[in-house]
Amino acid sequence: RETGAALLVLAELHIENRSFEEAEAACNEAQSIFKGLKHKRGQAYALQRMALVHMAKDEPEKALKVAEQAKSMCRAGEDRDGEIQTLYMLAHTNLERSMRSLEALDGQKKGGVYPMNEHWRTLRRSNKEASKTARFAHALASMS
Repeated sequence: RETGAALLVLAELHIENRSFEEAEAACNEAQSIFKGLKHKRGQAYALQRMALVHMAKDEPEKALKVAEQAKSMCRAGEDRDGEIQTLYMLAHTNLERSMRSLEALDGQKKGGVYPMNEHWRTLRRSNKEASKTARFAHALASMS
């Protein structure tokens, strides 16, 4: 277990240094160790760090997918604090996705008309999901 925990610390250092390939490798190795130990909380933390890697790489769709996996793993491991942390991460990632859609819309504006309806849909969906997950995280934290 200690090796997996050390790998997650190493992954965070790699993220800070923008060494994303190394961070992913450390997360994957930690995930493998925790999976072998059937340690759901450790697996969830490895997935959370992997979501951070994707956020740092400006890959919000991948970050959302991995964060959802982390949330499920937290629930399976009955880790309420981890689930709350992951829900806030999901809210933040949805807000990041909203910002990307706004930037895309700003770049696409022509003659007062926005031709990119897909970006509007993504923006609305992302804002709705961010609000929903933040409210749920707050409610879950209030129950603690």
